[in-house]
Amino acid sequence: MKPLRRIQILLLFLFVSACSSSGGIAGIFETPTPLPTAQAGITPAPDAQAAVTEFLEALQRDDFEIMYNMLSQTSREGITLEDFSKRWNNALNEMSASSLDFVVSSSTVSPRNAEVGYSITYKTTLAGDIQRNIVMRLVNEDNAWKVQWDDALILPELAGGNELKMEYSIPARGDIYDREGLPVATQSKALAFGVSTGEIDPDLRGTLTTELGRLCRIDPLDIEDQIDASGPGWYLPMCEGTREDAQRLLSINPGGLVISEYESRYYHKGGLAPRRWDTRWQSRRNN
Repeated sequence: MKPLRRIQILLLFLFVSACSSSGGIAGIFETPTPLPTAQAGITPAPDAQAAVTEFLEALQRDDFEIMYNMLSQTSREGITLEDFSKRWNNALNEMSASSLDFVVSSSTVSPRNAEVGYSITYKTTLAGDIQRNIVMRLVNEDNAWKVQWDDALILPELAGGNELKMEYSIPARGDIYDREGLPVATQSKALAFGVSTGEIDPDLRGTLTTELGRLCRIDPLDIEDQIDASGPGWYLPMCEGTREDAQRLLSINPGGLVISEYESRYYHKGGLAPRRWDTRWQSRRNN
């Protein structure tokens, strides 16, 4: 037993000596190489306001193709380039827009969606400035903002399929007077004088053509020629006149005279725009 115990003690001594000479027990196990520190990368969302600015600048140039290419995939599937361009053109033409200005004012951005508010002012020929505040919705596709199309991006009133129609209200023209205060042109009820060829009294035909010629400044012989060329059953318009003219002619009561009333701009005594003038009558009178 003693020899065996001595061998064990000797081996233990050698083991301890070996550990001491190589740096101790800790030297048996190598220190692991530390892992690199993890780096968290953050990819910022694209600039939503810049995308809206690009879209509206294309609108200023009437570049509808660029605008269409900036629509989201879902929007492009719902409308063709032709229809998209037509909607913009129809609206701009209807409101008589000659140019437009815009100011991007706000934005709300998330990784996948964005909303950008802006003010747009259409400079129109007929209605002055038309200004609206609009919110454009965008969706992030392949790290680029795409516009969610809606007709309300033209005008909020067009949401839901509404159409834009311009109603024209033309003010009445003012009356014109000469230096003595006499009317030259006025907006009033006008009387139109004409001839119904089938109702002419042969005995008063000369009276009819003479009185109409005097009123309308037409050679009576030309009126005679028109009556003969037309034959019975035709209406021949002559000119406009006043109620006094109508009363005078009706007092003579020549057959075939037709008088009708309507709203018109009436030039008194021929005025600046004579109702009708026949140079052939003047030349005959001069002869």
